[in-house]
Amino acid sequence: MYFEVGDRKIAIELNVRISTFGISVRRQERYERYGVECYWLVRDEVGQAFGQSILRKRWIEEFNRTMPPDSFFVNLPTFFFGILNPRQMVM
Repeated sequence: MYFEVGDRKIAIELNVRISTFGISVRRQERYERYGVECYWLVRDEVGQAFGQSILRKRWIEEFNRTMPPDSFFVNLPTFFFGILNPRQMVM
């Protein structure tokens, strides 16, 4: 879904099938090139895979394969995702 609010361009990606983290990151980079904020909504198993990929990427690139600090949070500053779990939704 794409929409604009004032000067902000915003996209919401709903990812219901497992795709590689690399593909999603490349899509995210394309959004950034066009000045679009993108937020990903993914199924639980996709979110778990994304989290593991982000953890591994940061562990290698930022922490040189050493233990991250206790305050470490599994995210990337330009890749935001939330996990959808329909079984836990309250109506």
